[in-house]
Amino acid sequence: MLDKQIYKARDTATLYATIKNVGKFNLENIQVEASIPAIAYSQTQTINIPRGQSETASFSVLLSDSVASGSYDVNITVGLQSGSSLAQTSRFSVPESRLEISYPGSSSVSAGDQVALMIKNAGGVHTTFSDGSIELKDANSVMLLHTNLAGGSIDVGEQIPFGTVRI
Repeated sequence: MLDKQIYKARDTATLYATIKNVGKFNLENIQVEASIPAIAYSQTQTINIPRGQSETASFSVLLSDSVASGSYDVNITVGLQSGSSLAQTSRFSVPESRLEISYPGSSSVSAGDQVALMIKNAGGVHTTFSDGSIELKDANSVMLLHTNLAGGSIDVGEQIPFGTVRI
């Protein structure tokens, strides 16, 4: 039904609905609706299904920059000519923002070298932060870095400079 279970802001979710005609007659003008109510998405396709065969309706949904973290219901409804319908619900999630500190440089460093650290938003949504300070201490609580940060924001997947530490 979904190409994956976890998405991030600006990802494209692909929804699939495969319907098999197990009856004796061809099914024509079958309405397949995909909806994600929490983000006001709804799209309908019309398909024809020869007897004994299957057809797949696929839908692509671009998740906006402003999508919130959380779980989202995906509803697929198949409307038959008789007026009856079949429905199936699945769910995907968008994780919260997750900030990681990294060192993207060489793995070969020597005592006295300075290394530039980065903060990356490895989560699923855009995040903002207030003015503040960040301290980085080693296992013995020795201060390696103390830096003040001005408020700002970090998009999903974005890296920004964090500070420099002498090894």
